[in-house]
Amino acid sequence: LPHPMLALLRAAPYTSEGLAAASGMTLPDVLETLSELELDGRVACEAGTWVHRSG
Repeated sequence: LPHPMLALLRAAPYTSEGLAAASGMTLPDVLETLSELELDGRVACEAGTWVHRSG
């Protein structure tokens, strides 16, 4: 199953803090998850906001 954070990022770009607020996760947990998803090529940080990478 896709990570719930990917569903948020498919809808709109978010800052790390915005993702924490929208997901209910703590900021450190969000940053850890984003790092893992970025290494997997599933998200990217562009101009300070996180976006879903298609494909």
